[in-house]
Amino acid sequence: MRKPDNITKIIKELREADLSQVKPDEVREKLKSLGKVAVVMYTINKGRSIFRARAHKPDRLIIQPNELSYRRDLKNIGLGRANPSGFSVFYGAISSEEVPQGYIFSAYETSHLTREGIVGVETLTISKWNVVEDFEVVAIVSNPAYHLGFKLSAAMAKDQKDFIQEKFAQASEQQQLIAQFLGDQFAQQVPKGAEHNYLITAEASHRLYELGASGIAYPSVQSKYQGFNVALLPQTVDKYLQFDAALLTQLTREGNNLELRQYQIAQDFDGKELKYQYLDPIYALYKPYIEHI
Repeated sequence: MRKPDNITKIIKELREADLSQVKPDEVREKLKSLGKVAVVMYTINKGRSIFRARAHKPDRLIIQPNELSYRRDLKNIGLGRANPSGFSVFYGAISSEEVPQGYIFSAYETSHLTREGIVGVETLTISKWNVVEDFEVVAIVSNPAYHLGFKLSAAMAKDQKDFIQEKFAQASEQQQLIAQFLGDQFAQQVPKGAEHNYLITAEASHRLYELGASGIAYPSVQSKYQGFNVALLPQTVDKYLQFDAALLTQLTREGNNLELRQYQIAQDFDGKELKYQYLDPIYALYKPYIEHI
């Protein structure tokens, strides 16, 4: 059993590492040296919807559902919050009690306007995927910032703490340290150009996938932790998700004000291409059309 001071030493080394200079396998080995990690599982139930956004040029229509799913061009996949370089996962968002429009999370997480805090207009296609069968993912919930505006995260963090105290009585302090460390890492704001700072969460995620996780849920950074993002393995998507619709939108940022306008919807796929229809202008701003189809 590893002593708390050893765990603290490893975590300190990881926190202080210059991730722009460290090799992935070095981070991987340090994470493995932490030993067993107690995690909390989150069930995504049949009938729920998961939303995924893709940014693109304003004159383009995406006509194939697989272009809205996980990426297949592995050579061009960079480091992400829950994936190493060259490793494809499906990033999506789920509605929460606090923000029932899950598609908003997906837009905010994808948009460079929100990530970089700049003004402008960006075109996004948001896809809606329905869950066809219950499945579980690992949830990262141990960060106090998550709990202020997200009731489910706070409740799950309490469950995780209780579980650790019950099942890891002799190592509860170590497990709490590890859980808090992972929660802190997943909560980081990572600006464009500093993607190397994803290295710890990317390698931690990869380790969880190796151990059998179907995916990972973590509170949305861009929405100030008010709902879950998910990172799902391709095989999880193929087995549990079914494409439902695509929504062509434009996100506008002026100062701190954000508007997400909805223009065209595609619900029909004839096996060749998606068929888009213009929405009634009433849906352009305030009525979340895609939530009700």
